[in-house]
Amino acid sequence: MLITPKGAPAENHFSTLSCAGISAKIEGSGLIGEITSPKCGVASSMTTLTFASTSPGNQAWTQITTSGTIYDLSTTVLGGNSTFSMDAVWTFKFPQAQTAECT
Repeated sequence: MLITPKGAPAENHFSTLSCAGISAKIEGSGLIGEITSPKCGVASSMTTLTFASTSPGNQAWTQITTSGTIYDLSTTVLGGNSTFSMDAVWTFKFPQAQTAECT
């Protein structure tokens, strides 16, 4: 599943986080996560999406196919810019069972 910032591709702002007076701005073209459940074609009221990195700052999935646009993120903290990756599991709950159509 590809998640892009609102207004993409012209605007690439994802989020700004702040903690203890330090702000981090996250920007980029997109973030790709793998739907890990349910399997394609199976109805469920819950979907799990997994984001992973191969190393710090490098997402595991950067392309929808083996060619074309490369999706990635970067962060600016204390004036320095670096690549950004996310390792997380998101769970979406729906009021009714939904069936994922995978292509």
